[in-house]
Parts: sequence; C-alpha cells; structure tokens
Amino acid sequence: MLEISKKVALIVAAAVLMVVVSIIFIFRTDDNGNEIIIAQDTTIAGDYNVPEDATLVLKNDAILAITGNFDMSGSIRSEGDLNLAIAGNIYFSKDAKVVSAGNIQIVGTPDRILKTDEEIQKAFEEAGTVSENANSFGPFNDETEGDAKTLLGNIDGQASNNTQMIFMPPFVSVAYAQMADDPLGDPPEDVEVGIFQGEWSFEEGDERDRKVLILRPQPTKMRMIFDNLIITAPTAPDGESDTFNRCEARGKNGKNGLRTNFAAYQIVVNSATVNLAAGGNGGEAITKDDCAEAIAKGGNGGEPGNIKMTATEGIYIAGNFIINPGLAGDGGNARAKGGSGAQNGQGGSAYAKGGNGADNTKKLFVKGKVQLMLGRPSEFSIGEIAAGDGGNAYAEGGRGRDGEKCGEKGYKGGWARAIGGDGGNANALNGNWGSAPAYFGFGGEAEATGGQGGNGAPGTLCGAVTGAAGDGGDGGDAVEAKLGQDGGGKGAQENPYGSGIFTAVGKGGNGGDGGNGCPRGRGGTGGIGKGLQSINGQNGSHGTERCAIISEEPTDDLSQQLDTQREKNTEDELTFDPECQVPEEVLSQAYPPDVYKRTITDKNEKVEITFTRDSCVSKSEESVRRGAEVWLPDFQEYCPNTKIIDISFSGMMQPCGVTMTFD
Repeated sequence: MLEISKKVALIVAAAVLMVVVSIIFIFRTDDNGNEIIIAQDTTIAGDYNVPEDATLVLKNDAILAITGNFDMSGSIRSEGDLNLAIAGNIYFSKDAKVVSAGNIQIVGTPDRILKTDEEIQKAFEEAGTVSENANSFGPFNDETEGDAKTLLGNIDGQASNNTQMIFMPPFVSVAYAQMADDPLGDPPEDVEVGIFQGEWSFEEGDERDRKVLILRPQPTKMRMIFDNLIITAPTAPDGESDTFNRCEARGKNGKNGLRTNFAAYQIVVNSATVNLAAGGNGGEAITKDDCAEAIAKGGNGGEPGNIKMTATEGIYIAGNFIINPGLAGDGGNARAKGGSGAQNGQGGSAYAKGGNGADNTKKLFVKGKVQLMLGRPSEFSIGEIAAGDGGNAYAEGGRGRDGEKCGEKGYKGGWARAIGGDGGNANALNGNWGSAPAYFGFGGEAEATGGQGGNGAPGTLCGAVTGAAGDGGDGGDAVEAKLGQDGGGKGAQENPYGSGIFTAVGKGGNGGDGGNGCPRGRGGTGGIGKGLQSINGQNGSHGTERCAIISEEPTDDLSQQLDTQREKNTEDELTFDPECQVPEEVLSQAYPPDVYKRTITDKNEKVEITFTRDSCVSKSEESVRRGAEVWLPDFQEYCPNTKIIDISFSGMMQPCGVTMTFD
C-alpha cells in the first residue's frame, strides 16, 4: 500500500494532540459527556479534534465550519444532512464511524454547501455526467455507443490520453506490475492532505431521498487519500403506492440511488470498498373494487447508485479498490378489479400493467491520467450486476348483474387485460479479466380473469304463476395476459437469485346460469381466455323448465274460497320425514297455493300428498302430471330419504287433482 508521507504523518500527529479549550462552551454534551451536539450553524476558528471516545452529533442540517485542520478520531452522526466545511487538512481515523440520516457534503468553505433541493438535484445529475476537462474515473454511464475497452488495457501504469468507455468486470484477478519506484512523494507546499478512513454509512429505514455524498474539500489543492475506507450507500426509497383509492391507480417510480462525487488535486486509493446504492422499487397500484373501468399501473424501478472521481493532477490506484454495484429497482405490481354491474349492468373492465424493472448497465468512463501504481499488488474489481425484475399484473373483470325483471337476461361479465412489466437490461463484456456476471431482470407475470356473467331472471318475476325466465349473461373475456419481456444486454445471463416466474394465464369468465321458468332460461356462454396459458370460461347451467296451466279467472266466491285455502296451505308442514323440509316456495312453483289445495294423509306407514284444483279444464291431467314431474327433482333434493312410489290423477272437469304416495 502507499505509505503516508512525512508531511501527512506530522499533520496527523498534530491533529491528535490538538485541544481547543476556547470553543468548548459553544457545544452541548449529553449526561455521559461523550456526545458533542451542534444544532445550529457553527464556525470554529482554528483546528478541531473529536477524540476517539466522543461522538459529534449534528442536528437541523447545521453547517459546521472549521477554519483550520480537522481530526475525526471518534464518530460523527447527523440527524439530517451532514455538512462540514473544512479549510485545512483532514484526518478520519481507521476506527472512525460516520453515519448520516441525509446527504453528506464535505467542502472547503460554508458557501460551497448546497442547501436547496434544486442545487442538490443539479449535483446529483452532475455526478452522473462525464467531465469534459478533467482526469476522471467514472461515472457508470450508458449514453455512448461503441466498442468498450477493459480497464486493465487502459490504466496500465501509463497515463490514459484518450477518453474511453469501458465495461467493468467483477471479481478480477490481482494485477501485478513490475516497476518498484513510487511516483508520489510529498505533495507541493500549497497542497493540503485529506485522509479518509473508517466506515461511512447511512441510517437505514429512513424514507428520506438521499441523493449525494460529496467530498470536495479543496478540489484544486488537496491530495485525497482513501485508506481502509468502506462506504455503504443507502437503499433508495421505494415509489409511493396507490392502493384502494381510485379507479385509475398509478404507483410512483422508485427513487434513483445516491451518487458519490469526489474531487481533489490528486486522488490516491490505497484501500477502499464502495457499496453503491440500490435503486428503489416501483410503487404498487391497486384499484378500488367498484370501478366501471379499473386501470392499475405499477411504478418503474429506480436506477442504482453511481460513482465519480475527478482530479486536477491525476488519479492513482495503489491498492485494492472494490466497487459493488447496487441492485436496480424492481417494477411495482399492479392489480385492477372491475366493479359488479358497474357498466350499466355489465361487469366493469380491468386493465393492469406491471412497472418495468430498472436497467443496470455498467459502462465506466475513464479519462485522462488514471494509473495503477506499478510495483504494488493492486486489485480493482466490481461485484455482480443485477437489473430489476418487472412487476406482476393481475386484472379481474367485474361480475355482470343478474336479470331483475320478467324475462331479463343476465348481463355480461367485464373483460380483463394484464401485462407484466419488462425486466431491466444488464451489460457485461469479455475482456482481459474474463466475463462480468451480469444478470438481466425477469419479466413480470400476468393473470387476467374475465368477469362472471349474471344469472337470468326467474320466471316467478313475471307476476304470474310462472313465466318466461331470462338467459344467463355471457362471461367476460380475458382479452390478453402477457408476460413482461425479460431484459437482455451484452453478456447478461439469467439471474440465479431471481424469481424466474413464467406465468401468463388468461381465464375467461364463466357464463351466468339461466333462470327457472316457462320456458326456462339458457345458460350464458363462457368467456374466451387468451394468454400463454389460455382457459375458456365454463358455460352457465340452463334453468329448470317450470310450467303450470292457469285456469280461467275464478268467480268472486271461488276467490274467497282460495284465499282461505292459501292461508291453510301456508300452515301445512311435511311431517312424514323429520329431515324433509321442503320450502314453501318450492312447492308453490309447481302447485301454487292460490290454485291448488294441499292435504297430507297418513295411510299404512305411507304418506299421501294430494293437490286438488277446483277449476279444471279438459287437459288438466296432462298439465298436472307435467307440473308434478317438474317439481319432483326439487322435492328429492330436499327429501333424499323419501321415495315417491306412485302418482295418480283423479277427476275430470271439476274438481280434479293429483295424489303422490311416499314411502
């Protein structure tokens, strides 16, 4: 590893011994005396040291400005943005702990601290843009087409003279060079030194959108040294979900991962691991359940983090430098459900589209003087590259309304369409160090289900003894169930850790049942299913034919007599089988109480039920027998242990009746 020069060693020693008594009164400590709290913008004249047993706590996005040197031997924690303005040398010990709830900015003077959202967003975008007039390492970028070079062929101990875009292979073998001389000595007298060590991280579980980690203390006059440094960027927030609130639900896109931007006179990497941020997942979208047109679209996944380094004099990789790309965000799931009878009786339609997974394409720009320190065992590597999976999509058409008046057909079920989100792309390239393990994102699954058709109206709604029943409504179609497209990319392969779901089911809705009546209603036709797996809906069942002859209008005296009979019929119960309870409406469909009188008689361990009609016509026997045949299936459904052993008809003209004998 590169040894720290004499000048740097003296700076470190002086910082450790430093005590600034004159400024202690501006800080507030906790009960244990080991926390130093700064809750407002503060300037310290001269040098400042945080001892190894103390923690510096910054609140309210306060800016701590130090006009001299800064020694962080302890820990620093911010409850908001971590803002430091340091004019002199900087030293973070190897045991230093840096934890931030927000962005991190370490600059030279307070006026360089970015404060507004617009300023920070601009810095975020700049960290993803190639610098035109600087020696630069990064960012990862996918804007330029053309053949890519490997890093080893670019920084081979000589300065890079041309702009090149290179794919970064992952676990590369150690590259040993031959020259033993160290080209770096003490920096010039006007160049400060910043040594950055320890563990740097961000509070997890925080929904804040952390965008930048900026280290630009004195970009034109500082040698920045990374030694025993571990940076772990936070996972970006997921997109906001939109659930059960609207008929057009849209999940928000996942946030893009934090970007790091380091700038100095020189940058030297002795030993550093940078764990880039994962992109946020797209937000989920779920519609309400009563929609005439239900539309749900999941949010897209966010991009992973990025890294950029620029240096006026040059960038030197003297030891191990490991970059672990963050995961690209997955697309959000979408679920749409049409309402029952929501479109003037027809079931509501449903369309669902899963969000797209984010790309994770690692093309790294290296420009100008970027060198491996020859004569030292140096390793540059990058971890696995994984794109985001597409979101799943589920659509369900609404049920058609049942027929509600005489002869009315049931309404058609709603159609459904579901399209899974596309998986993200990932890129890898065969180079001097072999292939990078890059994994494309899987496409999201899809399931579309057409709505159930409504049932036809029963004939009893016709206002007569029995009338024409309605047909069942047709089932809704699953017009499309489409898998999201798997991502691709040069050299990308299937992710062994991914879900690998390959399901796209289109299921047509079942047809509604026909109503019972005379004539009976026919069952509706099942809907058509279209998808990778297509399932047509089942046809609805036909209704039962239930007819009865209605005689001429009775006289007033007969009407009064029938009213008395109707009251008596309501009180009758089937007593011959304790388990046999035939509902009155079942008996009345074939033998309505306003026309037939019913009597029950016990005879020699058998039971006779006689239905007598006072006003008959010449064809009464045929109509009564047909009425009995219609009623028998319903009777046997309620009385499975009772056998009908005889049906007899008696009488011509008036009165007439039918007698059923049960065992």
